Amino acid sequence: MEGGIIAWKAADLPTKMGDSPPSQPENPSGVTSGDTGVAYTYSTSAIDEDDDAIRYGWDWNGDGTVDEWTENYYQSGMEANITHSWDEAGTYYVMVIAEDVVGEQSSFSSPLSVSIGNAPGAPIITGPDSGRARAKYEYTFSSTDADDDELYYYIEWGDGSVEDWIGPYASGEKITIEHKWKTRGTYVIRAKAKDTHNVEGEWGTLEVSMPKTYESAYSPLIKINEWFSSLTGRNLFPVAIETRPGCPDLEL
Repeated sequence: MEGGIIAWKAADLPTKMGDSPPSQPENPSGVTSGDTGVAYTYSTSAIDEDDDAIRYGWDWNGDGTVDEWTENYYQSGMEANITHSWDEAGTYYVMVIAEDVVGEQSSFSSPLSVSIGNAPGAPIITGPDSGRARAKYEYTFSSTDADDDELYYYIEWGDGSVEDWIGPYASGEKITIEHKWKTRGTYVIRAKAKDTHNVEGEWGTLEVSMPKTYESAYSPLIKINEWFSSLTGRNLFPVAIETRPGCPDLEL
């Protein structure tokens, strides 16, 4: 509701205007970590026992001074929302105070700690960009963080399998992970990093092609063994063929 008490009256909303201050606002709710330059929404509410309209003053750095008042007055008990962004990395303490239409003020709420940082860079992915399905390959991932925070990595291999926020690792540290694709095809490896404040960076990508597969020279015998085992519950061969030393592979 814009326009203060005049607009409030025009909307036929409560205007008792007693002399009791509003209650201390609810502690601010909203994100507790984020990136510089991104606007985040914060919410609160307070009760005025006189049913006076309330506006809210926000202190964005915890120094006990109102930095920004809401443009609107709100009905007692109604949730108020506001957005804010920070230009510099750091830890900020967000507090809020309530003021009714006759100027009576509450005390400040308890602070909400908000960590603002710089997003890590998109990971650099290095490793073979072609190979054979069912063969293992090593890939290296590395990202840097301007705040020198430790990093976690989320990696998608393009075949439905993922590495789910592994870490932490030092900023700039190279990590190496093995992976193999089960079938031929072209896959896109995607990876992103987040810091210890849960600030996520952009995706890094690497396209890989697996145009060939390895098949054991003993594949027909393996199929016979599987058929025999399904009928008898026993293996036809005492040792698994695929694990025998020197078992050659055929490139297809």
